[in-house]
Amino acid sequence: MVYPNPSTNTVFADLSSFEQGKDLTIRIYNTDGRLVYETAEKGGLSRVEIGTSMLPSGLYLLKVHQNQMFATAKISIR
Repeated sequence: MVYPNPSTNTVFADLSSFEQGKDLTIRIYNTDGRLVYETAEKGGLSRVEIGTSMLPSGLYLLKVHQNQMFATAKISIR
């Protein structure tokens, strides 16, 4: 779902399993559970580019939410 992983400046989230034409929310949480990034995207994208250069090195949890559908992935930032 997320690549490249680990990453330094950018990750791509594969959104192909989500319903096209419906809005979705992407959030990234640090290991303390604190929200460090959030964006809303229009449906219809097969992938989205997320800049991660503002995040310190470490492990994060990326969550994608659309209506009743959720996906979660661990990402590592160098």
